[in-house]
Amino acid sequence: AVKVVARVSKLTIEAKKDICAGETVEIRASGADQYQWSSTGSLQQTSGAVITVKPTVSALYKVVAKSNGGSIADTASVYITVHAAPKVNAGADMAICKGEVQRLQASGATKYTWSASPSLSCTTCEGPMAAPAATTSFTVTGYSDYGCSAKDSVLITVRKPIKVTVDPVDDICIGKTVTLSARGADAYSWSPSVGVNNPTAAVTTVSPKVSTQYTVVGKDAAGCFADTAKVQVTKVSTQYTVVGKDAAGCFADTAKVQVTVWTTPTVEAGEVQTLAAGQTLKLKPTYSTDVTTYLWSNSQTLNCADCPFPDAAPKNETTYRVEVSNNGGCKAQDEVTVRVICSNGNLFIPNTFSPNQDGRNDNFYPRGNGIGRIRSLKIYNRSGDLVFSNENFQANNPTAGWDGRYKGQQLPSDVFLYTCEVVCSNNEVLTYKGDVTLLR
Repeated sequence: AVKVVARVSKLTIEAKKDICAGETVEIRASGADQYQWSSTGSLQQTSGAVITVKPTVSALYKVVAKSNGGSIADTASVYITVHAAPKVNAGADMAICKGEVQRLQASGATKYTWSASPSLSCTTCEGPMAAPAATTSFTVTGYSDYGCSAKDSVLITVRKPIKVTVDPVDDICIGKTVTLSARGADAYSWSPSVGVNNPTAAVTTVSPKVSTQYTVVGKDAAGCFADTAKVQVTKVSTQYTVVGKDAAGCFADTAKVQVTVWTTPTVEAGEVQTLAAGQTLKLKPTYSTDVTTYLWSNSQTLNCADCPFPDAAPKNETTYRVEVSNNGGCKAQDEVTVRVICSNGNLFIPNTFSPNQDGRNDNFYPRGNGIGRIRSLKIYNRSGDLVFSNENFQANNPTAGWDGRYKGQQLPSDVFLYTCEVVCSNNEVLTYKGDVTLLR
């Protein structure tokens, strides 16, 4: 008798051969009826045409297969490479004062993507500038060369400005004492300090000889912010009477004179302001009702020097001081700082242009406001060849851009890559990368 032995017809094995750590993959075998699996790594399932594995290290997976009723086996194997996830580090948590700008710094990967936030200068760079208005956690996803990813986050705690207030006081008569009381800060300094019982206390007493405006400067415990409040201690206006007599004491007459004490005006210029480069900001101080004149310092970046609410357009961080006076000639002053930051919103780089000499969109060039200069613009073809380069020119200048030619010849329609380094008007440097389509 002849015994017929069934053979495996054609054993095949299919699986994704490259995965990231933590990824699950199916290994699928076909061409037989019975399958027995083994591996140099971990293995939870040892039989069946399809097994699911989650290797932690690169490993070889082998299958021995037979057909029903057969005794002849066949084997096949696949090696699965496990690529490690990058060790992404978003940096240490930090604390800043409101209005400050802080550079974030990611490491451990090849490419990065930050969670979208309007307070970041860029979302695809490793070190964006952050200017959050409130405490914010920023998350970055880092990618390895293979494409495996990992995340990390950094918390920026924003210390908010304080608000110092003082209790109003009643008018006093000469020789009397009044209590000054401030709140809202951790440390205080009263001025003028002459005649102040304790110039560094929140609550103190004074006994001025003339009407006096007292100023208290309060600071938070971290020394991050300071605020100023003022209180007027006024001697009441007094009518003085003089009685005159002759030498013999026979007659007497009376005359009177009114002595008026003017109060000092008040002005609060406000807390630190943040402005995007190239933009304008209206300054809005708070004035007492008796103010009649205004005079601003650093008025070269203001639209007026003697108005109450000027528009400011500084190129760099600037402190503006306003001095006010009333009809009595009494004066007061305060100041406000405007910090200037640069952001992606200040620059526009088009993604297409058509150099067909029709006078519209014939050149590829950066545009925007608040830009000091373009430090460099470089354009590459798909092969990585540099087809255009220009340095140190102004934005919004078509003639400084690319007209679609290379070595004097017009290039055909295609997609090109560019890098652009921008110097903002506040000297912050930003780098942009992208692609642009040339259309004929």
